[in-house]
Amino acid sequence: MAVTQVTIANKALALVGSNTISTFVGTSTEQIVATELYDMIVEAALVSHRWRFATGKQTLSRLVDVPLDQWDAAYQLPTQPILLLLNGVYVLDVAIDYDRYEDKVFCDAAVDDTVNADYIFRANEADWPAYFTSAVVADLAGNFAAGITQDASMSTLFSEKSEILYRKARWADSSSQTAKNLDARTLIRKRGRI
Repeated sequence: MAVTQVTIANKALALVGSNTISTFVGTSTEQIVATELYDMIVEAALVSHRWRFATGKQTLSRLVDVPLDQWDAAYQLPTQPILLLLNGVYVLDVAIDYDRYEDKVFCDAAVDDTVNADYIFRANEADWPAYFTSAVVADLAGNFAAGITQDASMSTLFSEKSEILYRKARWADSSSQTAKNLDARTLIRKRGRI
């Protein structure tokens, strides 16, 4: 079975004892609540951590127009995938100062610099790992319980469960990249012991 927005919403609806839906479009209470809350909950979850499955990097295109003040260059942010959070801007893998204005990045970069952006994007549900999906389902269940059943204790129960699952998901996701080790020699040199 393909994982979609509707299948994830239905898992949360089942947890709170509500009817399932076949689409977000409609007038049932479940459809209205899912339509109003789903994207907001998912996007908040995606930007709450630098999830490796939702992190992207692209080279930015330099724009001809120069910013009005302060910065030397403007670059266009990618439109696909949908960018939720800009984590950093880099030249030669070195972070540089920047400001985001609308769908552009302003920075001080030379014309021949390759400027890359590191960002969180709106990952497709089919690409979510199970650890993230289970946390989002619990998060949705907590919010659906408040909106559909209006059962505060059930809402609290699922909200607390989602926090535990998000914590476990962050731990699991951290193994998706090489651990960043601290070079103790640098610290010792800085303290003047060598």
